[in-house]
Amino acid sequence: MSTNNSRGSSLLRDQKLIAGAEKNLASYRSLTVGTRKVTPSEIVASLQHRLAKAEATARALSAYRAAVKDEIDERAKSAKLIAGFTRLIEGMFFDAPTLLADFGLKPVSRARRTVAQKAAAVEKAKATREARHPKIEKPTPVVSGTTPATPVTPLVHE
Repeated sequence: MSTNNSRGSSLLRDQKLIAGAEKNLASYRSLTVGTRKVTPSEIVASLQHRLAKAEATARALSAYRAAVKDEIDERAKSAKLIAGFTRLIEGMFFDAPTLLADFGLKPVSRARRTVAQKAAAVEKAKATREARHPKIEKPTPVVSGTTPATPVTPLVHE
């Protein structure tokens, strides 16, 4: 017998167990489950507790998802403001690393490339362009204007 262990099927199974116990076991005083004697009402109460916990979990999950969405929305809404503020602080205190550290920032460092590194980058770009084999080199069109044969006279408003 295969069993479906999804959350929804477990809840449905618990609900059906409650309905069946209330309908068919009301006349029994006690049942032996394993080595334990229990009343049908104890079984129903246990199943109801399981359903109540599952419902509470579903509410908490829904609240968690709503809170995460609110946080994401707030971050998106304030992203430009915070990015601008960060740049402002970096500009104000660019030469004071201890003050930047108070804001949790590090000094902005620019990579200094040597002439040899720049030349190597140019060579690499040329080699990449050659490796891609451009299909067609488009000639640039020659555009030239012509002057009108008759002189243009301005309109005079009277």
